[in-house]
Amino acid sequence: TSSSAAPTTTTMTDDEAAIAAAKRYFSEFTNALATRDTVALRRTFLGCRVCIEDADRIDQAKLSGWTFEKAIFDLQDVRVTSRADATHILVRGSLSSPPLVVRDAQGKVVHSSAGAVGAKDMIIVKSSTAWLVQAIS
Repeated sequence: TSSSAAPTTTTMTDDEAAIAAAKRYFSEFTNALATRDTVALRRTFLGCRVCIEDADRIDQAKLSGWTFEKAIFDLQDVRVTSRADATHILVRGSLSSPPLVVRDAQGKVVHSSAGAVGAKDMIIVKSSTAWLVQAIS
């Protein structure tokens, strides 16, 4: 006879997984700015041009000795807006971006922004292993 163990964790719905993927991206983006390490950030997206450009900018900043201050991005009120097909879910959330300060290797401010709050739309795609960010607008 054979028996199967009961699952020990609850399974997320596709909508919950897509929302979690969007939140995970901005959590890892914040972490990458703080540490200037993009390894975990790069695992949160698939084919996302904006995501690749952002990660590349962080890598370049690290090589140049630049640092990011007050870089805490917070995605709230994330909801599914549509389901294009079984592997693509569109989500929208409210993104709070801080007043960001970028300093060069000598500590000189080379960029600053006032910060903002606004809607962020994302396409989340189901890969063979996880839900990942495919596009951000």
